[in-house]
Amino acid sequence: MKIAFVTDEANGLESLISEHFGHAPYFVIVEVEGDEVKNVESINNPFAGAHAHDDVANFLKEKGVEMVVAGNMGEHMMSAFDDAGIDVVVGAEGTVDDVIDDVIEGDFEEYDEDLEEFEESNYEDEDIKELRQDIESLKKEIQQIKSMLQSIENKLKG
Repeated sequence: MKIAFVTDEANGLESLISEHFGHAPYFVIVEVEGDEVKNVESINNPFAGAHAHDDVANFLKEKGVEMVVAGNMGEHMMSAFDDAGIDVVVGAEGTVDDVIDDVIEGDFEEYDEDLEEFEESNYEDEDIKELRQDIESLKKEIQQIKSMLQSIENKLKG
């Protein structure tokens, strides 16, 4: 079985698992046979920051990946993986080496699209609060950028 870990580093088993799937620059693909690690490969995520759900799922499917492990992941990405037949595990923290045994043994709960909704209870209340604050901060930054662009456009016109 090939398992792709979503990471912030390209350091094999010592790579830190990314908390934000969409921004993660690397995948560490671990080939496992039974409960033994057979091969480890760190590769660039060609879709980091692109929100290309289907492209990411197809890219990993072509690499033979059967499971993806991440800190957090949006529902649309989970759905794309489900459509591609790739299992998803969220809630992983630390390095790949820290969690590989738990993943192999099935100690993480897999996401199942058949659930009516991905339950927010999988996250701690503090995590939800922090994510909402991040979203609000990003909205403000977007408004500032729009305002700056409008100002530049006005200067160019006049």
